[in-house]
Amino acid sequence: MKMRLFVLSAGLMSMAVGQAYIDLNVGYPTTWDGIGVNVNGGYMFNDYLGVEGGIMHNLGFTMPDAAPFVGYTRLDAAAKGVLPLASVFALYGKLGVGSNTYHSWEGICPWCSDASNSNVGLFIAAGTQFNFSKTWSLNFEYSVVTGPNPGMLMFGGQFNF
Repeated sequence: MKMRLFVLSAGLMSMAVGQAYIDLNVGYPTTWDGIGVNVNGGYMFNDYLGVEGGIMHNLGFTMPDAAPFVGYTRLDAAAKGVLPLASVFALYGKLGVGSNTYHSWEGICPWCSDASNSNVGLFIAAGTQFNFSKTWSLNFEYSVVTGPNPGMLMFGGQFNF
């Protein structure tokens, strides 16, 4: 009985040392033009493992050999693994699911056809994190959802609650 209480207490204490965070990024797609903005919210269970959800919107781009689009939106949810290499530097990766929606120029460009489209795929990301304090950090990340979607190079900051 004492062993069960110890294991339960240890599990609850490990959850209590977790940390919620929010980050804001800006970036550029690797295959199309435009500028993307991204907001993520997450929870780190410990220094190495967490979960995260986010939304990214590309403010406008033109696809090669196609009509111009007004926007591209991605929703994602992923597990996050972190490899701290020093107190101020870490590498991380994310793996999960992402959903992409493309919004056409319909109503803005009379000669462009409506080509709105959505798809779901595997969300993959890798990045670096530079910690200025326990509260603030900068990150640089590459992310993509499998399929005919642009990769995104993002740069931003993270605030830990």
